[in-house]
Amino acid sequence: MRSEVAQTSPQIVEPAVPVAAPIHSQAGWGIFGAVATVLIQRGFAWVGQKDRNEAAIVDRLLTTLIDSLNNKLDKVTHAVESLSDNLSKVVEAQNARIDSLEDRVENLERKK
Repeated sequence: MRSEVAQTSPQIVEPAVPVAAPIHSQAGWGIFGAVATVLIQRGFAWVGQKDRNEAAIVDRLLTTLIDSLNNKLDKVTHAVESLSDNLSKVVEAQNARIDSLEDRVENLERKK
């Protein structure tokens, strides 16, 4: 019945699969999450309206987007870990410098 309505009238057909509320804002994905949400919604709408070939194209697009996001996330994670290690080294060096300065102050106070 639904396909007959879509063929005889120019009405918009609802997605065949219900679309969940976007979670990109909760997950911190920003614009990438928004793009993924739109692609998913359009993908579900296309599945309801078009043949399986277009669904496969959308699937490949989403897979490519997800792979790209995962690669970017891995790079960001690596960069954050590297920055954290570097910051730890800087803190250790500063603490050693503070200890050295405190020792010098104590030595100067003893000389007085």
